Amino acid sequence: MTNQQRAQFRRRLLQWYKKNRRLLPWRKTSDFYSIWVSEVMLQQTQVVKVIDYYQRFLEQFPNVKTLAEAELEKTLRLWQGLGYYARARNLHRAAQILLDEYDGRAPNSVSDFKKLPGVGEYIAAAVYSLAKGTPLPAIDGNVKRVFARIFEIAEPMTNSAGERAVNQAVRLVFDDRCPGEFNQAMIELGALICKPRNPRCDDCPLSPFCASFANSTQQDFPRKKNKNPIPERRLAVGVILNEGKFLLVRRNPFGLLGGFWEFPGGKIEAAETAADACARQIQAKCGIAVTVGENIGVVKHSYSHFKIVVQIFLCQPVVAKLVLRDHDDFVWVNFVESRELPIHGAHLKIIEILKKEELK
Repeated sequence: MTNQQRAQFRRRLLQWYKKNRRLLPWRKTSDFYSIWVSEVMLQQTQVVKVIDYYQRFLEQFPNVKTLAEAELEKTLRLWQGLGYYARARNLHRAAQILLDEYDGRAPNSVSDFKKLPGVGEYIAAAVYSLAKGTPLPAIDGNVKRVFARIFEIAEPMTNSAGERAVNQAVRLVFDDRCPGEFNQAMIELGALICKPRNPRCDDCPLSPFCASFANSTQQDFPRKKNKNPIPERRLAVGVILNEGKFLLVRRNPFGLLGGFWEFPGGKIEAAETAADACARQIQAKCGIAVTVGENIGVVKHSYSHFKIVVQIFLCQPVVAKLVLRDHDDFVWVNFVESRELPIHGAHLKIIEILKKEELK
């Protein structure tokens, strides 16, 4: 690609972006913290879902200090339903580090920012290019797809060779003079025009430069690796009732869904029934002997790398003195009180089933 072609590439892209970009709330600010929050929320989550969460989050935590000083549980409660909850825990911890070590301000060095929990190459490049004009390309899934098609990159985007090829392609045309706008334009083009299926090539400002458009190979790129089947886990949980309330336990603040509340239970082993697994897991994790009663339903829920099928049982405690082993706290709540707690998606579905049972 000649210098003239690169200049034309940038010019066509930015002209299209100025005319077609969506009016999103995080595009109305150059505030480092606000942009950082938006980029964390937008990881693996659609824009339309993020907007309300973003606005509510900034109303509660308008700056690094307010977030750092908040309880983690309040942060998780505001994040509830957005998924990928490690993002919220990392954001909360990173805010505490910024307050302690940088007086709540952005580090001058991008490398220092990347040392914070949850901050990788993409987040750092996106935030610093948008908030500070640092000339770093922000390469997300949308950008990878666009460049894989433009240059017909043969390697899958999920391996190191594909990553290197995309990085080289982006840097070939990257605009150092307005890096934030260039990054936003590329991401927007992938979101609105160069879609995974049925790309709108006739509306694309970059089609004159696109090899897959010229060769009608758009659907062949990006190359994909063969995926392994998603494993399924069988679980059993107990709704333990006591004086009109039910028991919830809180997961330790690390690992998958750390800090969230849930009904006690766990994995069903191959040689046992779901009811036996329910009683065994509650005894092992909570120290409570229970009488397992009616199975009131099944919940199915998917995560990024596996899915679960949960059998739900009404239970009565025989011994009600709790000794927690896999959790760090417990609470007896009713439906109203449970609304104040961060409860992860699968177990929110259990509460909905429980509400219907109460109406019978």
